[in-house]
Order: sequence, then structure tokens, then C-alpha cells
Amino acid sequence: IEVIENFRTRAPFPVRLITGDHQGYVANFFRAMEACSGDVVALCDQDDIWRPDKLATVLPYFSQSDITLVMHSARTIDDRGHPLGDHVPDIRRKQILARGVFHDGPLHSFPLGFTLTLRQSVVKRVISLLRHYDDPYRFYFGHEMPLYWLAKALGPVVYLPDELVDYRRHGGNVSGGEGWHSGSIARRFANNADDFEQFARHAQYQADLLTMLKGNDPEIDDILQRWSQSRRRLSHHFQERAKIYRETRRVRQLQLLITLVAHRGYQSR
Repeated sequence: IEVIENFRTRAPFPVRLITGDHQGYVANFFRAMEACSGDVVALCDQDDIWRPDKLATVLPYFSQSDITLVMHSARTIDDRGHPLGDHVPDIRRKQILARGVFHDGPLHSFPLGFTLTLRQSVVKRVISLLRHYDDPYRFYFGHEMPLYWLAKALGPVVYLPDELVDYRRHGGNVSGGEGWHSGSIARRFANNADDFEQFARHAQYQADLLTMLKGNDPEIDDILQRWSQSRRRLSHHFQERAKIYRETRRVRQLQLLITLVAHRGYQSR
């Protein structure tokens, strides 16, 4: 708090410190966003470094009255500020996606919160709908996904490949799994089954969250319902793929595979 108080005395803009009970980072973000009074909210977290022209780059898009969200990329740096040679989120090109389009266009990674700038109307709606936003949803989706998805349901969103933030990665932040490349073929099949069962759960959680974001606007709720149904279908397909890997009888395995293909279970997500 002392660091923030010192910063507040010399910052060239108003700084407001909000204190309260420890409720976790998601609740803290919601509480901070709820206290914002501007028409547009730009998220900033941890010890990342904004490029001086970040706001000047993203704000003009909001002059188009229907744009609900602008997202950009970021350059990764280490704890000493040295570039690591990659960027996140992985946004391949500039693109504006129309309202109601579920796929992520040029985005090929998770929509990290510090890259999001949103209309206040999106923020208020999410906070009002997720007063009881508990695990596992909060664990899987944080504050980012509800904001991202609802913005896409409310209006067009902008994706920018511009690296407008230096995103600091500390050594303890990066971890890697061992993978499933070792062991017998039977072991590999079992691991694949576990993977698809996990994918199925995650898709079901996505469907649940999209349903939680529905309110009292039939047009918006219809978009969210369609997205939720697509995630439920995906969850079912993943469950069926897990069954194929669990099955040890070749004939039955082939029957399951044929059924899954007939139900378009191998189409793009």
C-alpha cells in the first residue's frame, strides 16, 4: 500500500486505492472495474509495462459506436525487463469480428485480461450477472472469459497484433507437463482418453458459463444460447472420443468411430 500511496502522489493522473477483504484476484478485478466511472475500461495488472501509445492506439476504435472490445498483443520480457523473443496473446493479424461470431478469428491463445479494453456497459453487465461466480468456473475462466464472450455477444470486437504492453514473465510462472509420449501403446490410449475426458469437462464448463451470462435481452440471450449448445455438443463429442480410446475391443471401437464421424464429431471446434 505504501508503494501505491507514493505512486499516487507523483502520478500524472488520478489514482484511487480501494481496500477490502481478501476475496481472490477475480473478485478484486470485478470490484475495481465496478468502481470505474469512464465509458471505457482498460485493464492493467501485475507489474507489466504499458507502451506510451497504448490508449492512443485502442481508444479511437470506440468512436465506432458499436465496438465493445479491443484486444492487442504484448511482448514478453523477463523479470529484469529483457525481451524473451515471443508475444502473447497470439494475434496473427488485425481483424474486426462481427457481433455474434463465436470463433476467435486471428486470436490463437487465451484472451489475457491486461490486453482487454472494454466498454463500461460490458463490464456492468458481467458483474451484475456473476455476483455468485464460483469455482470451477472462476478457476478455469478468470475474469477474462466472461468479459470477452459477453463483449462478442453485444457487438463487434477488434483484434490488434500490436505489442502495446511488455508482459513480464517470472521464472516461477512457467511450467510444463511431462506429456504422454512414453510408455506402452495401451498407456498412450489411456492418456488420450483422460485428455478427451478433460476436454469434455472444460467444454461443459464453457457451456455452463455462457448460460450464466444470459440476462433479459432475448437477442443477446439467443446468441449465448447458440454458443452454449455448440459447447455442449463439443463436450459430448469429446466424451465419445474418450470412449473410443477406453474401448479394448476393435470391432466395438470401429463402431464407435463410425458413429462419431456420422455425427460430425471430427469437425473443427
